[in-house]
Amino acid sequence: MKEAAYSIAAFDVDLGIPPAISLTLNYEHTIPEEDHKKIMTTSDDNRLLSVVLRCLFKTDAIYTSLQMGNFKFVSVTIHLGLIPDIRLKFAHNNES
Repeated sequence: MKEAAYSIAAFDVDLGIPPAISLTLNYEHTIPEEDHKKIMTTSDDNRLLSVVLRCLFKTDAIYTSLQMGNFKFVSVTIHLGLIPDIRLKFAHNNES
C-alpha cells in the first residue's frame, strides 16, 4: 500500500451473514496519475488487492475535487461486503 501513498491503519473482518472485510488506510501523499497503472500491474494476480487499489484511486479523484475548508483528508475506510462502501475521513488542518 505504501506505493499507492497509503499505510494500513486497521483491518476488520465481519463474520456475520453476509461476511465483510473493512480496511482503514491512512493517507500519506498524492501520487501522479500515471503511476496508478504501474501500481495496478503489480496486483494482477491478487483480486482483493486490485479491488482495494481501484477504490483508493477513485478516492484520490474524489477528495481532490472536494473543497473542505480547514479540513484535510486523513484516511479512507473501504468496506467490502454485499454492499461495498468507501468512507473518507477529514480532520481539522491545524496548519491554517
